[in-house]
Amino acid sequence: IYIVMAVVAVALAELPGKGAGIPRPLRLSATLAFGAAVTLGFFFLEPAGSPWLLRAFYVWAGAIATLAGVQFWVLLSDVYTITQAKRLYRVIGTGSLAGAALGAGLARVAASAFPAQALIAVAAAAMAVTAGLAFVLGSRVPADVEAPAPGRWRLGDIRTLLQREPYVTRLAGLVLVSSVAVTIADFVFKSEVARQVAPEDLARFFATFYGLLSVLALVVQVVLMGWILRVFDVHRALWALPLLVLGGASGVVMGGGLVAALLMKGADGTLRPSLNRTSTELLFLPIPDRLRSRVKPAIDVSGQRGGQAVASLFILSQLALGRGDAVLAFFVLVLCVAW
Repeated sequence: IYIVMAVVAVALAELPGKGAGIPRPLRLSATLAFGAAVTLGFFFLEPAGSPWLLRAFYVWAGAIATLAGVQFWVLLSDVYTITQAKRLYRVIGTGSLAGAALGAGLARVAASAFPAQALIAVAAAAMAVTAGLAFVLGSRVPADVEAPAPGRWRLGDIRTLLQREPYVTRLAGLVLVSSVAVTIADFVFKSEVARQVAPEDLARFFATFYGLLSVLALVVQVVLMGWILRVFDVHRALWALPLLVLGGASGVVMGGGLVAALLMKGADGTLRPSLNRTSTELLFLPIPDRLRSRVKPAIDVSGQRGGQAVASLFILSQLALGRGDAVLAFFVLVLCVAW
């Protein structure tokens, strides 16, 4: 599924940038509205009754999240200057984490009162509301913003950029290695959960666990972020996540089972959307504006989704060889050292 998702994400990024005649500031709103409609369609198709339809829905969710995420940052660069973005990013990040916590809470309530199928309808409704908010934000962009549209990137650009820009090469490597590591760690976590939690309790378990992680990530973002970046600087702040994931992976290797897997995933779910994301975004700021408009989509799509595809191939190879979670966790440990 991750391999297919990587192909779909790259294909969407390679599409012509005309946006079907929709003004650039309103493309995020249009994407989310279209996403809400298709998601609601999946609700009526009842994907839980068909394994292949369920897989298609998972690919769709990942593809629309990738496309909307890239368009969100393009819209943000239209609304705010780089100087304003530096000041406001922490507030924006807090909003995303608060939304994740609220979404997990809604999922927990819905999973307790209704079948898991109902979560798809809840997601479609939330996406439709967000499309309206994106429309309001896009309407603030001046009408002449279409003229200086940033250059699009193509797959051929990546090789040229990596050869010409050593800083971009290291940044791409950081995103790729971290994506491979957390994808394997996520598989180990879900594998342990699937073995020890009854199938009928999985929806409530994941909703509760991810809700708790969202709250912890929000606390880190609001309470600890400023102090950590001020005291340890960006490059040392980036050490926190790989060191903690390494600790959890070591526990799985030594037979810690579900407890160690929870700690490993807990570190990932708490720090990756808060401290690690903020620190990584700050690493893009030294790149000149015109180059950044090409580099960031390339690294976001190819690094994140490409890393998931690489990790998936590796996981499949290890499962074919009959190797279990301890071996996969050992490779997470090695990747964390490289990270």
